[in-house]
Amino acid sequence: MSPTPPIESTMRPILAAITAAGKAEAARRHVRRPTLPFVTISRQAGAGGYALATSLVDRLNRRDHSAPPWQSFDKELVGRVAGDHRISEALIESLEDTSHNWLKDILGALSVQPSEAAVFKRVAQTIRAIAQVGHAVIVGRGGVFVTRHLPGGIHVRLVAPLETRIRNSMTQYRLDREAAEKRVAEITRNREEFFRRYGSAQVPLEDLFSVTFNTAQVREEKIAELLLPLVPEPESL
Repeated sequence: MSPTPPIESTMRPILAAITAAGKAEAARRHVRRPTLPFVTISRQAGAGGYALATSLVDRLNRRDHSAPPWQSFDKELVGRVAGDHRISEALIESLEDTSHNWLKDILGALSVQPSEAAVFKRVAQTIRAIAQVGHAVIVGRGGVFVTRHLPGGIHVRLVAPLETRIRNSMTQYRLDREAAEKRVAEITRNREEFFRRYGSAQVPLEDLFSVTFNTAQVREEKIAELLLPLVPEPESL
């Protein structure tokens, strides 16, 4: 398999889609209906996600040899939105995992910063553009909400028992048990609030996903293997 191209070159069609999406008429003329698949990963706090994205992208690139190559978008997505729209990466990262009241206070104190709704709109615009280009695995940032009406999406939910998620957080972030419990509880609460603000009141969260995995029972490497048949191969599109 040839090496993955630099992020700068693979982002060009995504940036073109973002530019076109900013103008309704241009979007209709220049942004094609997606024909390449994409994957979104939503996860409970401490249930994993990033390792799955890396493993899945690796397997898909070994299986598929068509352009563009598969890529995962998590920190890269945050950085791209921040760079394109000149807003703080901390604000973008806080959309899912930070207290709404805390964020509102910060936004209120910094009049030069956009509102939370404006930040989410810009993140959503970038996520949709990435999904339209295809061959992308999008982790978090409300990806399932903003792409649920786009064809070609496989939407994955990762869950695990609370005890497992606490232990995972202790290991990943080198926390003692009390700190890990607090972290999981806080992120869980904040993500639930995020889902209420930006999800669909008409569609239950569980109904948005193509498949749900319990990472306490199935390792992320195995999940990546199980997902392969769900993602169409180039010749089947």
